[in-house]
Amino acid sequence: MSNVLALLLLTIPAASPSAQTDTIAFSKSYDLERSGDYKGAAAALESVSRKSAYLLEYRLGWLHYLAADHATARQHYQAAMRASPKAVEPRLGYILPTIAMGRYDEVEAMARTIVGMDPNHYTGGLRLAYALRMQRKHRPARDVLTPMLLLYPTDVSLLTEQMINAVNLQSSDLPELCERILAVDPKNALAWQYLPMK
Repeated sequence: MSNVLALLLLTIPAASPSAQTDTIAFSKSYDLERSGDYKGAAAALESVSRKSAYLLEYRLGWLHYLAADHATARQHYQAAMRASPKAVEPRLGYILPTIAMGRYDEVEAMARTIVGMDPNHYTGGLRLAYALRMQRKHRPARDVLTPMLLLYPTDVSLLTEQMINAVNLQSSDLPELCERILAVDPKNALAWQYLPMK
């Protein structure tokens, strides 16, 4: 080892024992998640220090969502929101189990919070439109999607949401939406299903 490298290594502080323990726990948790053992992946985090509160809660929210324990997932995402009040990602995470529980009014409220924090947030806007559509609020959903499609004119997910709203609103722009989808996704079965309606 060169003298320069030895000096550099001396100036780098060693990781604290708790940081090392946390790193090992998270690593084990990721390995267990990859193998499909979501409960084991959550249990592997029991030794994580409270210094990692945000990451711990966020990760536990995700793991409980994967394990279909949606109520617990929501609790962990809420704890992550408290740990980092300005963070968008735990709010996005919170939406996942809330959709799985069919609580679309709560999805709408959380998605509106996200869009309030970041008006052009793609996922927040898409989930807001979806929540509105699931509540049969097709006009408001259309109004959310219209400016988003100016930013993402060929996005199939946005176009599909807008097409479904057009079907429910019996809108004259349905054929155009189908054609726009098929231009970028020629095998889109839903667009083909509605295209003959023109």
